Amino acid sequence: MNYYKNRFRIYLIIIISLLINILTLANTKPYYNVLDYGAEADGITLNTKAIQKAISECNENGGGIVEFPAGTYLTGTIYLKDNVIINLQPGSKILGSKNIKDYPTYSLIWGEKLKNIGITGFGIIDGQGKSFQGKKNRPALLKFVSCKNVTVKGVTLQH
Repeated sequence: MNYYKNRFRIYLIIIISLLINILTLANTKPYYNVLDYGAEADGITLNTKAIQKAISECNENGGGIVEFPAGTYLTGTIYLKDNVIINLQPGSKILGSKNIKDYPTYSLIWGEKLKNIGITGFGIIDGQGKSFQGKKNRPALLKFVSCKNVTVKGVTLQH
């Protein structure tokens, strides 16, 4: 009889452990859609704050993927954070602002002393470089300083 009680207890512990793991996974949010943070995919609205809010929440929750659905997202400097991947879905574009004041780091996407960061997908990152021709402090598209485990894959970098 003790054999069956012990076996039952072991099965019960395993089932409870599995349920706890499932509930924990259900409460994690690995994807952060920038539209859920107030971004407008119209190519006109400056979305820097909304994008940064999505990146910050992603980082605070242990990391994940910040999604850019199809559309055009005008922005100034975006500060990446540890364990955050920006993913550009097909038909999406991160469009750099034409206002140099929107680039405190003189780069569109910035990261310093970060780990496990990246930019992936099939969208476009467009810095609108022609608007800065002849200017002294032209912003870079991407600038990563002393970062580890950086991935840039699949995206189109232009202008």
